[in-house]
Amino acid sequence: MVKIVCDSGPLISFSDTCLINVLSFLSKRGAEFLIPRSVQQEIVFTPLKIRRYAFSAVRLNKAIDDNVLRVVDVDNLLVDRITNAANRVFSVRGNSLKILHVGEVAALAACKKYGCEALVIDEKTTRLLIEDPALLQENISDEYHSRINVNAKSLAEFNALTKGIQILRSTDLAAVAAKKGYFASFGKHSQQAFQTSIYALKQAGCSVSEKEVSDYQAIKI
Repeated sequence: MVKIVCDSGPLISFSDTCLINVLSFLSKRGAEFLIPRSVQQEIVFTPLKIRRYAFSAVRLNKAIDDNVLRVVDVDNLLVDRITNAANRVFSVRGNSLKILHVGEVAALAACKKYGCEALVIDEKTTRLLIEDPALLQENISDEYHSRINVNAKSLAEFNALTKGIQILRSTDLAAVAAKKGYFASFGKHSQQAFQTSIYALKQAGCSVSEKEVSDYQAIKI
């Protein structure tokens, strides 16, 4: 069984793009999807109160009821440690920048507590902080039009707390599902269904470049 933690963004994207069954498809093939309670709040309880987003929340709530998504508790001390480290890595004009939020941090903490192989997150900041903090520093500098300072001690602490966590995006899960036959029900349209699903996920908020979209779409299923 492969344990995977999901952040709220990919789950909402799967629901909004009619790809939510990707999760149940993969869960029947050895994947176990975990979400911290803060993510459950973001994908179910909060949007249920907003008509525009309520149906998406109902679909995701059903995934929880069907045990496709398992709600888990996290270590609050670990959450605090990751939060403090991450949000002290960068500063501008003497002020630390808050770059990670509660759901993202809880997802990282869940990965460590439950020994998960990967975190599925579409938001670019968290992914770059783990995979390429120098590029993230450059991006933030461009955004603020100012020099961004790095706290090496906080970055080293964050790296130690998140060591071994592999980052996936919703598009990666869609590609894995495609290779395992998820789109076979589309018959002769299966390749087109997969290709268009990647673009749909990009439009729904997955941080993926046009070149990466082309690379995904070049995969033969």
